[in-house]
Parts: sequence; C-alpha cells; structure tokens
Amino acid sequence: MDIIPKKLQKTSHGWKTVFSVQLNSDELLQLQNSQELLPKYFKGYEITLEDNILFLSRNFKIMEPWEDETPEAVMESVQMEIKYLFKKIIMQ
Repeated sequence: MDIIPKKLQKTSHGWKTVFSVQLNSDELLQLQNSQELLPKYFKGYEITLEDNILFLSRNFKIMEPWEDETPEAVMESVQMEIKYLFKKIIMQ
C-alpha cells in the first residue's frame, strides 16, 4: 500500500486535501470484501476507486486540532491516520 499526498489547497472555507492509496491485488481484494467499512472509518471523506487506486478527498474548515502545525505537517498526520485505518480494515 502506497499512500501519496496529491493535493493541499487553501480554499475560502479552509483546506482541501487529496490522497491516493495505491493497492496491490491482495489489498484491493481485501478492501473490496470489506468495502462497507470505508464510510465508517473515513467519515467526512469523498471516496473514489479507480482500478487499484483509491482517492480520498476531504475539506477541513480549520486545521484543528493541529492549529499550531503547518498544513504540510497536518498532511503527514492525516497520511499516517489513513495508513492506520486501512490496516484496520484490511486486517478484519
């Protein structure tokens, strides 16, 4: 599983983030078998699957609880959270 930050864009409402998650064939199969868990684990994210790449997009109105971090540091934190959540889904 490769999680790649694709976009961090300042908007009039906060920040838009987009990540791509490239899955190998085993991970993709496990994800497809547990697809109903995606909305539960990724609340607030727009989820799109294209071939073996899952795109996660989310708008953050403010950077809480990371107000003292840079947007780039927030992206790193979100990336780690995405990895953790995917491992939870795939391991079920």
